[in-house]
Amino acid sequence: MYLIPKNVNTRFEFRDGFGWKELGIMLIGGGTGTLLFYLLGLLSVEFVGRLILLALPIYGAFYLIQPHPLTKISVLDTLRLQIRFTRSKKRYLYVYGGDRS
Repeated sequence: MYLIPKNVNTRFEFRDGFGWKELGIMLIGGGTGTLLFYLLGLLSVEFVGRLILLALPIYGAFYLIQPHPLTKISVLDTLRLQIRFTRSKKRYLYVYGGDRS
């Protein structure tokens, strides 16, 4: 048994970049797909179409949380960083009047 410090990410990851948080997101996608599967069953939609709608949220969740091999940042984290940047204050240095070329 190896002792791993509390702040090390590998303690909470099953494989590189996929841990408990990502598993929870995948389960939410699976629950959404299952809900769509049963709701379309009530409308008598064909089985193949229902299976596709079952798989789409799961694949979408996997795409959102899969980290990029080079940057180690997922699409979901990139969207969060983009929203945080657009909401943050910005400082633009410019000069009033005069020649702007």
